[in-house]
This record gives sequence, structure tokens and C-alpha cells, in this order.
Amino acid sequence: MTLTIFSFISFTGQKSKFSDIIKSKMYFKTKLKKIPLSLVKQENTFFRFTDENPCYFNFLKSSIAKLGILNPIMVQPFEKKYYRVISGFRRLQIAKELGFTFIPARILRENLSPSEILTAVLLSHPHPLSLTEKVRIVRIMKDLGISPSQICTRFGSFLEIQSPHLLEKYIRLSNYTPSVLSYISTHGLSLNQALAFENLSSEEQNLLISLGTCLSLKGYDLCNILTDLKEIATKEEKNVAAILKETEILNVSKDVKLTRSQKIDKIKKILKMKRYPYLSRVNQKLGELKKRLRFKTDLKINWDPNLEGEVKLSFNIRHPDDVGKVVEDLLDKVNLDLISQFLRVYYEGLPDKKDMGGQGSKNPSSGKANNSQSG
Repeated sequence: MTLTIFSFISFTGQKSKFSDIIKSKMYFKTKLKKIPLSLVKQENTFFRFTDENPCYFNFLKSSIAKLGILNPIMVQPFEKKYYRVISGFRRLQIAKELGFTFIPARILRENLSPSEILTAVLLSHPHPLSLTEKVRIVRIMKDLGISPSQICTRFGSFLEIQSPHLLEKYIRLSNYTPSVLSYISTHGLSLNQALAFENLSSEEQNLLISLGTCLSLKGYDLCNILTDLKEIATKEEKNVAAILKETEILNVSKDVKLTRSQKIDKIKKILKMKRYPYLSRVNQKLGELKKRLRFKTDLKINWDPNLEGEVKLSFNIRHPDDVGKVVEDLLDKVNLDLISQFLRVYYEGLPDKKDMGGQGSKNPSSGKANNSQSG
């Protein structure tokens, strides 16, 4: 479809232009009219781009029940006496649920092109656009044959997408499945976080969304999990769907015996073991040695799981007698042997260092145990 209508409309982000369009009858037959709900026979969802938000729907319904419909819907006539809805689907649904017989509407001219209808819809939108609403609008524009350069020059300020480079990112997001866009909207993912789903199949996108929804994951957490999955898939020359199946993390997310936090922790450990097998084995060995220590005081040993920091021994002194007890713990033969093993594993690594994945072992001279005392 060739675009020919934008010579007289340029979006500048000023909503006051909408009232000028109504007055000039450029797109509308009448300024405002109450029409019988019984005559609204069709819904044209091609131009629908708003996010589905149950909380907002309930708020809107409560407002309409008290004040009526303040923002008219937009319709277009067909078959002489009937109307199809172009914009205002939620308001129409609420009007039906509340038993209204009439609804305020702005009636579009019958001979408008799809591009002209889109222009009228955008200018009448009362709220700031979300990330996913902009993505859906870009998709509609693509379907109408509007070129990227025309989107930037004619709609750039309105959509806040004035850079061709930025628009290219929105175009990539416009290929996502509706379920992914819905998740991005409801969980508030940023543009860069949303792009993490790129190059995934529809099946993989839906599996990730299922995982994120089941665990109510924030965008940051889901993107971290996705990063691990992609790294593992690349390393093993498999796709993300195969890794999801092998690790069984979807089953973990549905385990009724675990709390939400326990599920998330378990999934992170599974992926870490899969992505960093050597690092995981080192930390597992350090954990085993720590459990075998027989400290009688609150003496604690801590370390950096990434094997980049120092080993720390910490304790609290609340009474002069505590000093002797801490020394006794440290001089215990079994504890001394275990601490020695612990430091060797931490700084020198395990005897078997295969599959290190770039995780080099530490030289003993690269760091020393740090005995820090608090209290």
C-alpha cells in the first residue's frame, strides 16, 4: 500500500491538534453523537494497540459507572445504519456490562483510508504510550506500508522514536508473539531487556513467558535466566528449548513442595552448574568442607563464589573469655586440616580442571586468607 495522505498531517506531540481536526471535519462526519449500542455490530481490531490491564479495566469500569463515558469511542458506519468500533473497545465492553443502551461516539467518514483512520486513532489517544503500545503501532504502520523513514519523520516526535537506529529496535520487537508483548507490558521490561527474547522461536518465547509468569519473575531476573540459557545453548550447540527440557527447570517452577524463592534459587543453581561446571564443582567442594568444620564459637568462614575475592574468617568478641574459645577453635587439629584443604581448593583449584570454560584456577600467591574481626 502506498502512503499518500501525510502531506497535511505532521505529528508534533501536541494533542490540541485533534480538536482542530474534529472542527475541520477532516476525518469525522459529526463532532459527537450518542448511538444505540444495538447498532454497533462489528469490531475492527486492526488498529487496536493498547495494553490489556485488568486493574485499569476495573478502575475504568468504576469510573464509568459513576460518571458515564467521558471519552467517546470511535466508530465507522457500514451498511448505511450500522457501526464498527475502531477505537474504544474497553469502553464498549464496559457499556454493555453496565447495561447502557446508548454510547457517545465520534463517527468517522466512510471513505477514509486505513492510514487516515490510524492517524485519527493516534491523535485521539488520551494517555502516554507504553513501550509495547509503541511496538504494536509500529507493526500496524509496517502492515500499512509506511516506510521507516516516514515513521521517523511524520510520527517520530509523537512516538518518541525519532532515531532510525531506535526505530529499528522497535521493528525487531514488532515480530514478537502477543504473549511475549503482554509479559513485557505487565512486568515492565525495558527496551533492552525486551530485546533479549530476540532470535528465539515462538515455542521458546512462550516457554520463557510461562516460566516468568509461573514464578512472577521481574524482567531483570528473567533476562538473567535467559542469558544463562543462551550461553549454555551456544556452548553445547543446541537450542534454548532443548536446554529448558534437559535442565527440567520448568518442572522446578511447578514444584508445589517448594516456595517461590526456593524454586528461583534452585533454577539459578541448576543453570550455574550447567554454564560453569568447574566453578560449580569448586563451590560444591568448599561447601562440603565448610560443613565439616566443628567450630564451637560463632566463627564463620566465607568466600567469593566467583573465586575472585579473599577467604574471610570472622567472629565476634563479646567477653574476654571469647578470645580463648576462638583460639581453641582455630588450633583444633581437625579444623586446621579442613581450613588448609579449604584454602588449597579455593586458591589452587581442584585436581580435575577440565571443562573450566575460561575459569582459570588461582595461584596461592594471588591472595591470602583475610581474618577479619568484627565486634
